[in-house]
Amino acid sequence: MSDFKYVSRFGIIYLTDLMLLKLGVKKKQSNLALLQKQKYFEKMSPDEYENELKNWFYKESGRKLDLENPQTFTEKIQWLKLHDSTNEKTILADKYLVREWIARKIGDKYLIPLIGVWDKAENIEYDKLPRQFVLKCNHGCAMNIIIKDKEKANQGAINRQLNGWLKINYAFVTGDFQLHYKDIQPRIIAEQFMNNANGEDLCDYKFFCFNGEPKYCQVINDRSVGETIDFYDMNWNHQDFVGLAPCPNSPKGCEKPRTFDEMKKLAKVLAEGFKFVRVDFYEINGAVYFGEMTFTPGGGSGRFNPESADLMLGKMIKL
Repeated sequence: MSDFKYVSRFGIIYLTDLMLLKLGVKKKQSNLALLQKQKYFEKMSPDEYENELKNWFYKESGRKLDLENPQTFTEKIQWLKLHDSTNEKTILADKYLVREWIARKIGDKYLIPLIGVWDKAENIEYDKLPRQFVLKCNHGCAMNIIIKDKEKANQGAINRQLNGWLKINYAFVTGDFQLHYKDIQPRIIAEQFMNNANGEDLCDYKFFCFNGEPKYCQVINDRSVGETIDFYDMNWNHQDFVGLAPCPNSPKGCEKPRTFDEMKKLAKVLAEGFKFVRVDFYEINGAVYFGEMTFTPGGGSGRFNPESADLMLGKMIKL
């Protein structure tokens, strides 16, 4: 299906928005355009999901998707979307509900402190919040607002952004059917702003776990100066593949965190029973903090370099 035919199904608002993006008039899609696309996929019968997922995968990656005999990591992630989106995954993808599960499994000391939770932005009592905090929606990805100085924050603009995000159903808004997000009740949460005492960027340590076993740690670093991504095995040997995001390796390499062995043990506990899950942690001032559980990193459409890594990682997922 051509790109024009694909997007023409979403209506005039979406098409106009896309044209303005391509002309450089806008920098990101409007919530109204995204919701128009979302409604299109929400109305679909589940019988249509497989064919639509194949269309989406080809549009995003340029590759045909084999769901009958998936072999690569990216193919198997697509298969899991359709056939393994369980209620437990829904709970664990919920950035609010997952907290109770984490506290039960490994202890609440690993949780970033929660400040508040609300069903709509108008209920946020900004006067009771600290000077610095993080607002995020619980039901998807990339819906975070970092507040470093409350007095300088535009509360009206923040509320409009949050309320727009609350309308999004992440299972359908991109057309890639991450179905474990479908039934999450949208909420806004506020968490404590976390930073290193020495001022260094926070590193993400993302453990790729296959059939309950952590095998690789994806390290995301240097966000303030230019994001880098590196993969290490469980003995902290640097790997020669990159993927799922167009970012280079760190030119200076990544120092093994002091808490690496602790994070590795925690990842194994949290990954138990899942064919694949990415378990994310931070090391902040010498302590480990839980980030999130991710079952479909990057929607599973990213390319690996070399491409052979896609097949290598795919062999680790036992469907």
